[in-house]
Amino acid sequence: MARKVVWRANRAPTYQLGSRRLHGCRFGGGRGVLFARLHFNKNLVGGLHWQVMQYRYFFKTGFIGLALLSVMAICQPAYPQPSVRDAEIAQCLPGEVSTWGDGVDRPAASSPMVFVYSHASAPAWFDEAVVMAALQRAADKWSQCGVPARVVLRSPESDALQGRVAVRWSDADSAGNFGLTHFGQKTLTLGPAAFGLLNRVNPAHDGRETLQMVISHEMGHLFGLMSHSRRCVDVTSNYDNGKGDKCFARDMTQLRRYTEYRATLPTACDIQRCRVANGLRN
Repeated sequence: MARKVVWRANRAPTYQLGSRRLHGCRFGGGRGVLFARLHFNKNLVGGLHWQVMQYRYFFKTGFIGLALLSVMAICQPAYPQPSVRDAEIAQCLPGEVSTWGDGVDRPAASSPMVFVYSHASAPAWFDEAVVMAALQRAADKWSQCGVPARVVLRSPESDALQGRVAVRWSDADSAGNFGLTHFGQKTLTLGPAAFGLLNRVNPAHDGRETLQMVISHEMGHLFGLMSHSRRCVDVTSNYDNGKGDKCFARDMTQLRRYTEYRATLPTACDIQRCRVANGLRN
């Protein structure tokens, strides 16, 4: 189906897919602000469409008296205080679990799960060890919700493993997205072209951060989280619903301090939802 992009000043792009219109949502990206749209099509979940938008920078300056600074040096601990975002990642307060209702959470695709990785067609700047490490970090974190998971390299023996989930790179199977999960077929596909675009547009951006976030998000669908979170910081979040409604945070002013507010690994609320979806008590 033909696709065209309708650009709007200072707003996310609108994708025209035949008669269906999909609005972009902010997804981050280093110096440049990137926008993405996550949408569902039966068993297909978590596809990320990206377009480059306006560059923006946020600077904050401040001054403090020498005397006060001296007192702070004595009285304050010698380590940085956690930010509001850090607190949101680490703690899920009552009433914070909320989704867009664009899917129905369910038990994981299998338990246990074995993520079988093939490095064929991966971008040259991501070596095999980098991707394997990102997969392992996400699997370890998601396993906290009671579904065991591990990561192995593809081999003749791995194709017969129980609970196998194929992780691969393919522009065709990712449908032009950064990542696309097929729950029924137990596949997690990463898009080389999408990561290539990010690298060309903003080579200074550490693509490993985006890689980790995409893997964690897509893996979350396989652990049963089919609906996107309305909580901005959750790795399973979607920043808007395409209808003008926005995600929420404890302090919305904090969002402007970060190019990407979404976490790179599952948050406490992500894990809480996952436990509920898989029949475990919080």
